[in-house]
Amino acid sequence: YITGGKFMLFKKKPSFDAYVEQGKVDPNIVFIDVREKEEYLQGHVNKSINIPLSNIQNIKIEKSKSLYVYCLSGARSKMACMYLKQMGYHDITNIGGIAKSKKGYLQ
Repeated sequence: YITGGKFMLFKKKPSFDAYVEQGKVDPNIVFIDVREKEEYLQGHVNKSINIPLSNIQNIKIEKSKSLYVYCLSGARSKMACMYLKQMGYHDITNIGGIAKSKKGYLQ
């Protein structure tokens, strides 16, 4: 991206694992895994809540919480974040795909 003859630098997005580490120390963060139940059972972030994208309208989490949403690659979590915003949630972060983790959550 160029503006006024100068290059604009963009901050690099934190890694999936960095988001997980942040969630370990912030009790206001809730991890939402939007993969299907079978995928969730193959490995997930500790203390995450499994709400498949197809059931996201049934979420029962306080709107004051910080939601960290993930899936396998980041595509479903992106869609879930859009739905959650429409439902009145404000502090939503798409942390991407668990497949990008270096921690070996998937079995």
